[in-house]
Amino acid sequence: MFEGLRYYIMICWKYNSKYILLLIIQQFVKFINMLTILFLPKYIIDNIFTYQKITEAIKLVIIFILTSIMTRFLENICIKKLAVEKIRTFKEFQLYLGSCMMKAPLELVESKKFLDLKNKSEQFIYAGGNGFGTIVETSFSLVGKLFSLATFGAVIATLDIYLLISILFLLIVNMYFNNKIQKNNIQINIEKSVQERRSAYFSGIFQNFHFGKEIRIYNLSSWLLDKYNLQLTSMLDFYKKLGRNSFYFSNITLISSALQQILTYIFIIKRTIANMLTIGDFSLYLTAINSFTTQFQSVISDIIGMNQYTEYYKYYLEYINVENIYDTKIQKDQLNYEAFEIRFENVSFVYKGQKNYALKNIKLSINKGDKFSIVGKNGAGKSTFVKLLLGIYKPTSGKILVNGRDIQSINYEDYIKYFSTIFQDFKLFSLTLSENIAFESEHKLNRIKKEKIDQLLKLFGMKNKFESKKGQNTMIFKDFCADGYTPSGGEAQRISIIRALYNEAPIMVLDEPSSALDPEAEFEINNLINEHLNGKTCIYITHRLSSTKNSNKILVFDKGKIVEQGTHDKLLNNKGLYCKLYHMQSSYY
Repeated sequence: MFEGLRYYIMICWKYNSKYILLLIIQQFVKFINMLTILFLPKYIIDNIFTYQKITEAIKLVIIFILTSIMTRFLENICIKKLAVEKIRTFKEFQLYLGSCMMKAPLELVESKKFLDLKNKSEQFIYAGGNGFGTIVETSFSLVGKLFSLATFGAVIATLDIYLLISILFLLIVNMYFNNKIQKNNIQINIEKSVQERRSAYFSGIFQNFHFGKEIRIYNLSSWLLDKYNLQLTSMLDFYKKLGRNSFYFSNITLISSALQQILTYIFIIKRTIANMLTIGDFSLYLTAINSFTTQFQSVISDIIGMNQYTEYYKYYLEYINVENIYDTKIQKDQLNYEAFEIRFENVSFVYKGQKNYALKNIKLSINKGDKFSIVGKNGAGKSTFVKLLLGIYKPTSGKILVNGRDIQSINYEDYIKYFSTIFQDFKLFSLTLSENIAFESEHKLNRIKKEKIDQLLKLFGMKNKFESKKGQNTMIFKDFCADGYTPSGGEAQRISIIRALYNEAPIMVLDEPSSALDPEAEFEINNLINEHLNGKTCIYITHRLSSTKNSNKILVFDKGKIVEQGTHDKLLNNKGLYCKLYHMQSSYY
């Protein structure tokens, strides 16, 4: 428990020490308030009823009221400031966790195991839905409660040590059963977190307008709601188990509390009747005993709760320690593009959990200025090859060498800047047009960069489309802006091409860059792309074999292997798979 708690406190201190200092001050103020409530009423009552000192009693009442007001006022200030400092700390935490997700290997991020791990690690961060910082705040509250508990215990001990032991015995029995129940709850919550992720997915579908067309066109509302209902129903079993555990604990606590109250009242009333206690003493001891019981139960509940959520610490550690593709331990260096060569040496790749290889024994060299086309049927391994080339995936076996060096020994940031890529499943962000192209904030885009974006927009026939709106400041999509623009498939593809050309990297990777365009627009766009490839290396993945004629080498993939390679004319003469696919396509045009 303490390792996870220590980590949480240290990371909060690192990001925002004010947050921790305010928690300390808050507990000190609460302790002063507790002392006031415990002791001053005894002296006020005794001065009125036992010693008949009304003036003294009035003074104590004034002190009591002023102290209570002051401590409550200070506590409110702490609560107000804590709310702000907590959000500041949370912001840093979120950025850190986001960086872990974005820097993890894509193959891992795509896996169910990783997504389940992320969900379990969030149980530690957000204390099972109770909110960020709950564990830290509970730990500081626990320290304050322990001081209060010691004070109440000392007061009870002055009355009778055996009474204190009896109360402790009942509380420990209660704690034992509570601990057993909470351990069971931990396992239930771990299993529940996986189902919660599935429920969140369906809930997200209903709120995400990107699914809107499919839901309406195919009338999916009833079907999806049925699936969501089944998922929510499966969650009920977990909540039934948690509810049953809560019922058992509540009844055990009820019996233990009743026995303790009976014991307390019998003991104190007997002492008061025998004139061994004043009315003020009666008030003091009754408050101390009741507060001791409440505080003890609260302390145990906090300890068990903290232990419950720090059980998730191991998942959190596993999550933040996943492999980082931007490994800072690998020294940065400048790759020499003038003598640039990427070589695949017997590279094979299999997706985790799969038996069949997506790629098998790939051997090829890519040199500066090469124009490659990669073709093949769906599932032949083309996109997997691209992800290996870009370092997004790691080979299962074999090596990818860059200028003779293993890609794994090269700083990823240095390597990836040599590539401009258009993915088949490219994404546009709910940001401005210029931010989608340049990936820079508006205030960082100088005049030269904006002019460059304008030239590319004009070249690809998009400038007029956005000039009638807010130009480069037009928001893409309507997530955050009512007058945002939702581009068509062809327009979105043009923006993705402009993005790749704006980057001006020496190696272009084009994965079906014109698949959403009509034949005329495709011909025009392909010509524009080719005009911008002066001296650049180009890897072109396509299903449309008519666009491969300008390549100096064509690679034909089938079932994860390169089955043919050569120029367009050579492959047609070979009468192999390429020839078959080419003639099959040409018959449709």
